[in-house]
Amino acid sequence: MPDGSRIILGGASAIETKFTADRRRVRLMRGEAYFEVKHEAPGRPFIVDAGLATVRALGTAFNVRRNADRVAVTVAEGRVQVARTEGGLLGLADAAGMHRAQAVEMSRAQQVVIQPKDAPIAVAAADPRRASAWRQGRLEFVDEPLDVVIANVSRYSRTTIVPRRAGAACHHLHGHLRPGSSRQLAGRARRSLSPGDSP
Repeated sequence: MPDGSRIILGGASAIETKFTADRRRVRLMRGEAYFEVKHEAPGRPFIVDAGLATVRALGTAFNVRRNADRVAVTVAEGRVQVARTEGGLLGLADAAGMHRAQAVEMSRAQQVVIQPKDAPIAVAAADPRRASAWRQGRLEFVDEPLDVVIANVSRYSRTTIVPRRAGAACHHLHGHLRPGSSRQLAGRARRSLSPGDSP
């Protein structure tokens, strides 16, 4: 990036950037990205809009994964501030707006998952190496809803993966998959479902 920061995109991911003299803004439109942000003066923040969440980097490295109705932010280094921004209102991304919105500050090896509901944002421990394992050709999931796993594997596959039954969000998977491994996912999903169910 023009400021020396680096952004690494996952499969089927897309961003828009807008860098000005007083602000560095990135919009993660879909998919996943890993950010290595070069520290600058507080007067020129680095802000990521991911729809349901806005992330303000405080000189750091972090991973953002955006699905249709779920945003996961995991910090690898330094600190970030994450605010719930219902409807993806980038206008809330200035410092004052972040304070007005529901926001939390996170540090290394911490994660938040933002979903479209009014529950408080909860910070949990997380292994940043797992969250960004896609950079080394692995997709790692820790007790993730099956529909989220399907969406992320599908980004790396030419095959459209569709659950045969509703309620995929009620089942969870733990483990790692190869990007685009739809057959491997189907096998894991079958083992995770109760008898009589199928993905």
